[in-house]
Amino acid sequence: MSLKMKREEREISLSSPKASSLISKSSQLLIFILTGLILTKSLAADLIASPTTSGHKKLAQTSEKTEKNLSSNQLSKERSQELRGIDISHYQNQIDWNQLTNSDLRFMYFKASQGISYIDSMFASNATNANQIGVPFGAYHFFDANKDPMQQANNYLQQISNVQWHLRPVIDAETLNKEPPSTLAERMKLWIDQVEKNTSCDVIIYTSENFWHKYLAKDFAHTTLWLADYTEKAPDDRWTLWQRSQDGRILGINGHIDIDILRSHSNNLESIICKEQ
Repeated sequence: MSLKMKREEREISLSSPKASSLISKSSQLLIFILTGLILTKSLAADLIASPTTSGHKKLAQTSEKTEKNLSSNQLSKERSQELRGIDISHYQNQIDWNQLTNSDLRFMYFKASQGISYIDSMFASNATNANQIGVPFGAYHFFDANKDPMQQANNYLQQISNVQWHLRPVIDAETLNKEPPSTLAERMKLWIDQVEKNTSCDVIIYTSENFWHKYLAKDFAHTTLWLADYTEKAPDDRWTLWQRSQDGRILGINGHIDIDILRSHSNNLESIICKEQ
């Protein structure tokens, strides 16, 4: 029962004819004085306690709604600056390029080579078709840490010399191949130097977030980064490209495919375009 209901009951009881006949005027005066003091104290408590409690609740609700709105707006802003692309290799087999024409893909990366002699069997075909549908693409090399880096660089350069490509070269570093981390870093630097010298384009490093922090971050702190991290939230790092999924679906490509996001502040591919091409 509320304090208000109790106060009303007291007032009704004290103002009834029956009560007046039983209580003397002096007694009535004393009771009214005491009642007034009690009511004043209760009312003061209500005025102090009630607005404070309800005020905190409203502020908390408002704050929660504001935070949700800010989060939603910020997410929408970030999403609007993300450009979607894919990376593929011979594992995707035949692709229906006519269907890809109607997709929202802004860029592509194709595997060109691996080690000192491996050539991806679909690279030339993928490059030709991408140029025909007008989607900018680049090429990546899967790096073998236990193989000669200069021969690997030359293998890559030979493959990309036969096609018209647009995006910066990528070195894919995923394994130590039983080599010490220092050896991996030294050999990667040799590969990068050779490719940059021959293409006049800065190389991008592709790797997993764990491999990056464990083996590469110290030696390649200023190199453009493409991180593989299959979570909903973007990696907490200085990434430019983010491979956010390895089981995406694209109309025109059978099976799962890697989905990539380019962090763009101007809604274009400027940060990964090789300007010499």
